[in-house]
Amino acid sequence: MSYPAITMALTIMRRLSCSGFASYIVGGTVRDLLLCRVPGDVDIATSALLEDICSVWPEARIVGKPGKRSAILPTSEGTLDLVSYSGKSLSEELRRRDFTINAMALSETGEIEDPWGGKHDLAERLIRGTANPGDRLAEDPVRAVRAARFAAMEPAFSIDKETASRCRESAPKVEQAAPERIGREVLKSLEERPSRFLEELEKLGLLKATLPFLKISDTVCGNASSAHWDERFLSTIKRCKIMEETTPDITLRAAALFHEIDGIKQVENTNGHNSAIDEAFSGAKRAGEIMTGWAWPRSVAKEVVRLVRWRGLLSEGSEPKELRRLMVLNGTRWMDCLFLLSKADIMALSTDFSPWLENRRIVLESTFRLTGTKPPLDGEDVMKILDIKEGPKVGEALSALSEEMAEKGTLDAESAAEWLRKRFSRNGTTQEKDAQYMENGEIL
Repeated sequence: MSYPAITMALTIMRRLSCSGFASYIVGGTVRDLLLCRVPGDVDIATSALLEDICSVWPEARIVGKPGKRSAILPTSEGTLDLVSYSGKSLSEELRRRDFTINAMALSETGEIEDPWGGKHDLAERLIRGTANPGDRLAEDPVRAVRAARFAAMEPAFSIDKETASRCRESAPKVEQAAPERIGREVLKSLEERPSRFLEELEKLGLLKATLPFLKISDTVCGNASSAHWDERFLSTIKRCKIMEETTPDITLRAAALFHEIDGIKQVENTNGHNSAIDEAFSGAKRAGEIMTGWAWPRSVAKEVVRLVRWRGLLSEGSEPKELRRLMVLNGTRWMDCLFLLSKADIMALSTDFSPWLENRRIVLESTFRLTGTKPPLDGEDVMKILDIKEGPKVGEALSALSEEMAEKGTLDAESAAEWLRKRFSRNGTTQEKDAQYMENGEIL
């Protein structure tokens, strides 16, 4: 077995068998193995009581609310989640799973238990609620969003008609669900085919409940037969599709998802002030607030906010100085990501490619000038030259020096010192404001 987590699970299952208990790998792992996909977290269902599990493995701990308790067992390959079906049949345990394709079980000897027709539905590429779809969605309305995600997981998958109908009925309850649960499904969708995920949400009438910043007109939303989708929504789907064909990078795919948030913010703006900079800031901050509510990893959210903030810059003529400053502050890798995002936008809207290429030329030229070049001055030198103490001004000065070298090439220490003295004055205060690049002291 080429999957260490599966090998570890089999070891656990065989030990349970020696103790007189039956056990099975259950859930999405069985589905993934059948589809030749790399399995994620491994779950085990066993006839043993949770207390029995803790007796065999003292390091295990019981978590969860009554009725949803499980034992978490740390192993060298990560943690395993074990649930007990003691007093019930395996079929009853599997019945509570969301969809038939996730309601299969795999024994330690490789036999598949499939009481709810998961293999048949996989063969038919069908997402169907286990037993009674209405009951499954009543237990957890967020399963409607999961249905859309699973439909986008593999090519040509679709949602069973009855299940889809129950998903549409669940929309009001999905809207009331905890934001972090919605965020988890959105984040997972970015690993697969986010453009298809958006299409499925729209068909199920769940777009407003899950991604309100992409809300389309009421005459369009939920109407699967409509030949005209809202332009913002359609362009978002195009960007996401281009991005999913370009890169597996989650942050870039997320930035494509949030690309239209400014346009919606501008429509909502009632103060009559629609400057590009203010609008870009407001959209980026709004995206950050949404991702915070979704409980996304801070590192991901921070990167997405920066990309959303500057995404419109490269598709039009830009000041070379501004491009060099962004490159120095954020690094060449981030700049490459911004170019990819901007290219996806241009391709989605079929707009002029010339400004993007010219901006790319400027940044490549600057990158080559800095690559392999040793800075002529360090922080200690800067403090002596400008007569300042250690602090943010030192970093400002070094960044400004890098920008100058990106524009004009290598400087020796003497020339760099002379340039710094001219560039900075009044006890080291920069003559140019960088407020638009910063938010609460952080690069934006």
